[in-house]
Amino acid sequence: MSAIKVLKYQVPGTSEIYCHLTVPDFGALPPTTKRRGTIVLHLTNLVQGDACPMGSVVYSVPTGKPKDPVVQTYIFNQEATIEFAARVAQVLTKRLELPVIVSASVYGDALGTTAEIAGILRFVQKSLEASE
Repeated sequence: MSAIKVLKYQVPGTSEIYCHLTVPDFGALPPTTKRRGTIVLHLTNLVQGDACPMGSVVYSVPTGKPKDPVVQTYIFNQEATIEFAARVAQVLTKRLELPVIVSASVYGDALGTTAEIAGILRFVQKSLEASE
C-alpha cells in the first residue's frame, strides 16, 4: 500500500525556478512502516512552449553514514545543467536520507546559487512533513 503526491511550486526569491515534486505519501503507509521511497524532483526555469535541451537527470542515494558522500549516477548528462542537478540531488539526499532523482532544465542566470538550493530544500522538506 503506497501512494504519491505531486506538487508544483515556484521557489520564492529566485529567478523563476519551478519545481515539480513527486513524494511518497507517508500518511498512506501503515504506522509501523519506516519512511521510505524515492523523491522525484524536476526543476525548470522555462515556460510552456520554450524549446530547450532535455537537461540533466541525476539519481542519488544515501550511504547510511552521515559523513560519507552520497552515491550518484548521472542518468542523462547535459553539460550546461549537470552540476546544478548533482548539487541539488546531493543536498536533498544528505538532508532527507532518502533516494532522490533530480531532473534539471534550468538555464541562464538561474543556475546554482545557494539561496535557490536552500529554497528548493525548504519546499521539499515542508512537502515531506505534510505527507507524514
